[in-house]
Amino acid sequence: MRLGHLHLPGITSYSVASAIQTRLVTALLQSKTRPPRHQASLPPHDVSSSVSPTANIPSFPNTATLPDPIILTAEFSPVYTCGRREVGQVSTAQQAYLRSTGAEFIEALRGGQTTFHGPGQLVAYPILDLQRHFASRAPSSFQNTIEHDAVLKNHDNPTTKFTTATAGMSVRQYIWNLEQSLIDTLARLGLAHAHRNERYPGVWMAPNRKIASVGVHLRRHVTSHGVGLNLHTDLAWFDHIVACGIDGVEMTSVVKEWALLGRDRRRGGEDVTVSNTARIFVEEFARCCFGGTVGYQNGSSGNVSVGDDGADISPAPRVDLDKVVEIYQVDLNDIMLQG
Repeated sequence: MRLGHLHLPGITSYSVASAIQTRLVTALLQSKTRPPRHQASLPPHDVSSSVSPTANIPSFPNTATLPDPIILTAEFSPVYTCGRREVGQVSTAQQAYLRSTGAEFIEALRGGQTTFHGPGQLVAYPILDLQRHFASRAPSSFQNTIEHDAVLKNHDNPTTKFTTATAGMSVRQYIWNLEQSLIDTLARLGLAHAHRNERYPGVWMAPNRKIASVGVHLRRHVTSHGVGLNLHTDLAWFDHIVACGIDGVEMTSVVKEWALLGRDRRRGGEDVTVSNTARIFVEEFARCCFGGTVGYQNGSSGNVSVGDDGADISPAPRVDLDKVVEIYQVDLNDIMLQG
């Protein structure tokens, strides 16, 4: 199993990341409409030869040369986005007010309501076909259930509630895996008390303190959009909105939670960064969604994953299934040169 990781360095505009995401989603959708042939990979960039991928991915009807699943990660310039059900519902005056803060305002296709993305926040967009992937750490009881509308929208028929894919990972299992990947990422950053909220999606540190949001979009079982995790985000940006449409919610961040625990922001001598945390999240997502042992090209996720005594608290690889997930870095040129 191979999983591509495309990280956009520096601060990126939402529009640029959205255009790249659209290109990746389109390629995957087009591969589902051609006669079945074989699975293909994007050209890897400096891939480690120490980890051998497995190639026994099941084929499905109408499946063509299948691109590898890819996670797009980025750090956005300030932008407020609203979810699909708010499109056309945010007043001109409210849009002007939000733009007056120095941020953009964009209507998005994802589920969920208005939120903020900006510097110091990790955004991760997994792009994969849920029908192709069977491994999942989510409870089996989540199979054949309907996912709530708060985080999900059906592109092809927005008025129809989602049911599970006919094969592969269910939608509810996918949402669970996204949340679990965030929880496991935060544990590796020393915040082992991150958890779900029974009433609302995302990841929380306390009943009214939210650290990560989830909002996804599906078209023909192909995922887009994903999660936003506050690392050292300026939380004042959230003061201008009712974050995620939840009254009384307080947005928090990794560095704020560290401060509440009496920990220094520069743990282990290195500040928490979006790029380092992106690699941790991709590893945890691979474990949750694909199972098995994860091999990153350099075998390292940076130095942000340390305990109070400076010891590495990164978990040992878990072998949940008999497969290896090789994570490789995707060069942006590989994407732009395709098609």
